[in-house]
Amino acid sequence: LCFGVWAEPTESCQATVLKKEEPLLLAELKPGRPHQFDWKSSCETWSVAFSPDGSWFAWSQGHCIVKLIPWPLEEQFIPKGFEAKSRSSKNETKGRGSPKEKTLDCGQIVWGLAFSPWPSPPSKKLWARHHPQVPDVSCLILATGLNDGQIKIWEVQTGRSFLAGIKAPRARLCILIRDGLLTEGCGCDLRTRASSPPDLVPRSLTLGLLLLNLSGHQDVVRDLSFTPSGSLILVSASRDKTLRIWDLNKHGKQIQVLSGHLQWVYCCSISPDCSMLCSAAGEKSVFLWSMRSYTLIRKLEGHQSSVVSCDFSPDSALLVTASYDTNVIMWDPYTGERLRSLHHTQLNPPMDDSDVHISSLRSVCFSPEGLYLATVADDRLLRIWALELKTPIAFAPMTNGLCCTFFPHGGVIATGTRDGHVQFWTAPRVLSSLKHLCRKALRSFLTTYQVLALPIPKKMKEFLTYRTF
Repeated sequence: LCFGVWAEPTESCQATVLKKEEPLLLAELKPGRPHQFDWKSSCETWSVAFSPDGSWFAWSQGHCIVKLIPWPLEEQFIPKGFEAKSRSSKNETKGRGSPKEKTLDCGQIVWGLAFSPWPSPPSKKLWARHHPQVPDVSCLILATGLNDGQIKIWEVQTGRSFLAGIKAPRARLCILIRDGLLTEGCGCDLRTRASSPPDLVPRSLTLGLLLLNLSGHQDVVRDLSFTPSGSLILVSASRDKTLRIWDLNKHGKQIQVLSGHLQWVYCCSISPDCSMLCSAAGEKSVFLWSMRSYTLIRKLEGHQSSVVSCDFSPDSALLVTASYDTNVIMWDPYTGERLRSLHHTQLNPPMDDSDVHISSLRSVCFSPEGLYLATVADDRLLRIWALELKTPIAFAPMTNGLCCTFFPHGGVIATGTRDGHVQFWTAPRVLSSLKHLCRKALRSFLTTYQVLALPIPKKMKEFLTYRTF
């Protein structure tokens, strides 16, 4: 064991803490599409998202449809140790009535999803457009980025709408049983039972309320990101090579357009401290913007191909970017320094070099405690990386992966595929060390430059700035 707050971890300590356990497939959601939609294009799950409180899961299942599913799915499907973490939110939900699965018909292919917690007290400017009185309960809103450049803003929890009903196919749930076999179409119906006909479900149960429709982008809205503070500031990234800043408190007013990228903007991410915005684009570079002045801070260069995904660590001290060049690069966003690279090599490389980009990255994300990364690549693997190690600690086979995200409380990773499926995997659950908790707390409000200016030993500065890899 390693003792002392500032002692460097030994290899034996790392091996004890980072015990390798392959991710277990917990469940798989498959869209129950009408027959006329099967085997056609536009079925991809480009984005998945958990609500910040972990009570909802959003799934862009293709063909213009987004499913909003209460979390957890079913009590018997929750991995051991995860149920207790979810029980509080489940009990809170029961107190205000059982949540119902919802279907959002967005009218266009959905590329980006983003949840934002409703601020407290709720903003009357947005809510009063549809409700005479502002409710006391907290609400969630979901932003969807569409193929035609529009952004639709939905209120999740009321489920009220303007139409009487909608025909929507039911989703199927595949559960991994103990002998390792998947049971397809096992009869577990995720849709709330209603007294209406089987295919006609009351819209009040299935649809969220459309609050705003934001227009401005001239091409696909590829990604969306809300400020974590709940200020209802939304950032959108588009194939029109721009990012746009929207203020939902002002009826969705566009307050800034950020230009400078030469090719499609694939991804955007706001730092947890709300000070920085990262944008990843097709010209092999990453831009860092100030969220206070909406000006460019610096340009990060190091990738050899299009950069398609990015994410900040929970303390805002690290930035990871993923590229088609098969590399994930870890940066210090305050200094622009490249800290390390994680190369994605094939487990069984081909005999020739015809598929040089078969390990191209699709998505990268940090775990909630900031100790792990998850990546999805074209080599049909989900990888889990530990922050201290240069090689993955776990692999899971998955076909046609496109996106991934961690459950806000840890323990589960959700992945989306090109077939429109969603898979839920077990993720490492470890008790963060006192060292890491101290570093995380300090770096949440200290920049790298402020840490380097502290009158503390060099070893402590290296640890606090993540330079002990």
